Amino acid sequence: MASWEIVATVNEPASLVAAFVAHHLAEGAARITLFCDKPAPELKAMMAGQAQVDVREYGWFERRLHPAARRPHTYRQVRNANRLLAQAQADWVLHCDADEFVGNGALLGEMLELMGPEIDAVRLPVRERIYRPGDGGTHIFEGIFRKPAQDADKVAALYGDVADYMNRGMAGYATWKSMVRRGSGLRLHIHSAQDEAGKEIARARVKSLPRVGLHHFDGLTPASWATKLQRKRVMAPAAAAKTKTRRRHQGRLRQIEFAKDKPLAEAVALHDRLLRADAAQLAEMRAAGVLIEQELDPRAAVARLWPDFGAGAFTPAAFDRDFAGR
Repeated sequence: MASWEIVATVNEPASLVAAFVAHHLAEGAARITLFCDKPAPELKAMMAGQAQVDVREYGWFERRLHPAARRPHTYRQVRNANRLLAQAQADWVLHCDADEFVGNGALLGEMLELMGPEIDAVRLPVRERIYRPGDGGTHIFEGIFRKPAQDADKVAALYGDVADYMNRGMAGYATWKSMVRRGSGLRLHIHSAQDEAGKEIARARVKSLPRVGLHHFDGLTPASWATKLQRKRVMAPAAAAKTKTRRRHQGRLRQIEFAKDKPLAEAVALHDRLLRADAAQLAEMRAAGVLIEQELDPRAAVARLWPDFGAGAFTPAAFDRDFAGR
């Protein structure tokens, strides 16, 4: 079976990174490389006993020494991903974030093994976590998932007046994250695989793996989602200046504009309208074929690696306290 590894640039609470690592090791990742965007002694100490995990702290140091590395975090993410790709040990490399979880690692390995030599990249389509009635009070991984809707009329019918704050029926991004074959000569970007000139590669070289998918816990909690949104508002003008970015992320840009200068509670209310569904809406999503009634809870995998890691670290309140200090 083909081997695969993950690279991520992280600045999240240790509880989330522990869940990210434990889940993917349990799913069969051969190696996980974490580039720390800020000093992370707690994280480094936690991972010290995990031979398959490489924690690299020099990313944050470079930000202080090299002006080019002070660009937005997406620049550092791409730089780190391709630094790791050049040193890859596994057959394939996935670049993703710490709030994104591969759905079925065993199936992923099997499908990668079947890729012909003409395929140099695969795409894992995003699945976005939503809350059912009663979800969200016990731990940060509660909920089920949805996938994008391809038809604008369907999005409008499902989500009503908040559809304009969405991208194809998703509160976050609605595309995929990419894996690249080691030695292919390609580069990893935020979502796509690119050639050396920075252009997306021909479709004939790419396969999508919808049976695997990438499960996105956008923001993890309502409060951290809203706080993150308000922190992003300074990036909106630059992003809006790019036609392609505006088209792909217009829903997010509207969220940023809405949350600007408003109390946190109003941004949380927007979160709830976008990411909570009552029984009637769940039934409509089910009928429309966009609902994935599957849970993903990595806490048991964390307990196997770190038995002393308290379950209380995964409560929304604990996560929000840690996130607020970052």
